[in-house]
Amino acid sequence: MASSCVILANVAADGLVSKVEHLGLGYLAATLARHGFAARIVDASFHRLRPRETLEHLTVEASDLIGFTVYYNNIRPTLAMIRKLRLEGYRGHVTLGGHHATFHAEDILARHREIDSVVRGEGEGALCDLAAAVATGSEWRGIANVACRQAGAIVLNPCRPLIGDLDGLPFPARDPYIEFLREHGIATVISTRGCYGRCSFCSIRAFYRLARGRIWRTRSCSSVVDEIEGLVRAHGVRRINFVDDEFIGPGAQGRAHALGIGEEMRRRGLGLQFNIVCRPDSVDASVLAELQRAGLFHVSLGIESWVPRQLALYGKGVTREQNLRAVETVRRLGLDYLYFLIPADPHLTIEELNENLDQIERAGIEHAAEGFTFSQVMAFRGAPLKAQFDAAGLSRRDSGEPEYLGPVAFEFQDVRVREVYRRWRELFGEFIALRVSVGRSPRTWLRGAPEELLNRHWQRALAVSGFRLFRELVRACQPAPGAAALDEFDRMLEDELDRLVFGRALAFDAAVESDRGEDSFLPSEAREAIRPVWSGVVEAYRALADRTETLLRSRLDGRGIRLFARRARCALRDSALRLCDRVVSLCQARRFECARAAVRRELSALRAGVARIEKAAARGDFANSVFFTTRMGRTRLVYPDPAVRRLIRRSLRTLAGASGGSRAPHRNIEQANENFLGIGPMPV
Repeated sequence: MASSCVILANVAADGLVSKVEHLGLGYLAATLARHGFAARIVDASFHRLRPRETLEHLTVEASDLIGFTVYYNNIRPTLAMIRKLRLEGYRGHVTLGGHHATFHAEDILARHREIDSVVRGEGEGALCDLAAAVATGSEWRGIANVACRQAGAIVLNPCRPLIGDLDGLPFPARDPYIEFLREHGIATVISTRGCYGRCSFCSIRAFYRLARGRIWRTRSCSSVVDEIEGLVRAHGVRRINFVDDEFIGPGAQGRAHALGIGEEMRRRGLGLQFNIVCRPDSVDASVLAELQRAGLFHVSLGIESWVPRQLALYGKGVTREQNLRAVETVRRLGLDYLYFLIPADPHLTIEELNENLDQIERAGIEHAAEGFTFSQVMAFRGAPLKAQFDAAGLSRRDSGEPEYLGPVAFEFQDVRVREVYRRWRELFGEFIALRVSVGRSPRTWLRGAPEELLNRHWQRALAVSGFRLFRELVRACQPAPGAAALDEFDRMLEDELDRLVFGRALAFDAAVESDRGEDSFLPSEAREAIRPVWSGVVEAYRALADRTETLLRSRLDGRGIRLFARRARCALRDSALRLCDRVVSLCQARRFECARAAVRRELSALRAGVARIEKAAARGDFANSVFFTTRMGRTRLVYPDPAVRRLIRRSLRTLAGASGGSRAPHRNIEQANENFLGIGPMPV
């Protein structure tokens, strides 16, 4: 067949970045290429592409077909991108794929005429048939797995049988990720498809049950290791992330397959490290020990809960004792590990929450996956739990938006838990944003691993800090929420954030004692070079934060104090992190005087900004002294520019109303800019 261009796209979710290869798109692109199509991947999430940049990548060359992978937190930007594509004049075929699109195909097609089809279930065969039909102008609406509009109705064509021979698939295309592979030496591989578990919150079984065939299928051990060896030879890969839904499969067959991969890796002498995901009931000490000899260093465990009622609700098929034994086994073997929890469901009580928190402490706070402290179970369509919640009247959607725009929420039945969750959402936004930003920001003083796994010191420090703060919040709301206790918690939250940023990101001396070995927090040469440059910086930031809050406190009462003082402190913390990046980079380049100058300039700008707040507050012009914008899921103060003036005007009006300022905030934007707290781009 003559070459025809197909684009496969992953639109970035708002505020989220994933530095993991998208193997689903990789397999689709490789299969299309085998059938004569020029397939290109546009992974906006991986490459941090803004919407305009993503649109440019999608339209830079003519294509007959664009396929978008859709999941619940990128559905909105994906739909917006498709609308922009059509407005730009794109007349090719647009299709969607993935779990989320599969289970919401009818609703999406009914509401969005700009989308031509949805590929349901396993996509390789259907997408190739669709691409061929579109390229030749043939009829495509009867293709198996395809959902479409036909004669005024939405038609869901039956799905073809599941792929039985996974070895028959080509290795996934990795063109967009080559630079990353070579720089970091880390690649993602899948050795199986499907999962044998029956978790009620998971849609994997329902996804594969759309077609005939075995849900859990394996690649041959030789095929898996052939792919890995090719990555080693071609790109210098040194670590493999196995992203199977379940690496160690069921029974003797599953153990034999896992052991076979480890044995083949050892036989070929690849000298790699790798990590896996497995269920607690798959944890077998002898199997893990053999895999450890082949290079296994990390295990992710789907614990979900230690409360028996929740384990039954989630359909885990495991007991609390099995969960505890799994954690103890990986700990005894000396393996690094993370465990994933879903401690919140509609029937959760304070007592059950405390039971889970007690077990988290025993299993190791630093090993709990990010977001563990209050992750809610999500009831997605296709998962058995969704039907249970609907039948019990627990599902709630206040906005009236269609269900495919996000998971259905629920309300906690225990009023104390409801208050904990409300306060968690209200007060912990910045803390969660800080955790996300640490993984997202390209810190120059981190090395040798993908950004999600970089700087384990930070990740673990934040996990421990988040757990302790959350535990204090639970205590404040138990037995009943009290204003005094919650006010004290507000203060504790701000102090903890300051400690984490000013104490850990900046005071490098404090990290020296625990900073050893290959996983070093900071190269020793750079650490020693920074010491003389950094004198007094931490104290200066703390003093500026305290002074700013004092100034704001004199102008606002109650909630307003917390709101604006928190934003000012957030801005200072953001400045501290950026300054840290800049100074370390300069010191590593042995440009010590430039580093000192950068510190002086930034602190001088901060002090001048606080002085401007003081003068503005003294003359009753508070509204024009501080304003803010929200970007990428976190709130921080920024210098305005012409592109954001409309946003600034709205913000100033809000602030004027909150502070009772009499001066019209929109009269002089340039003057407002001059009055702004001086936290701008890092000096070069």
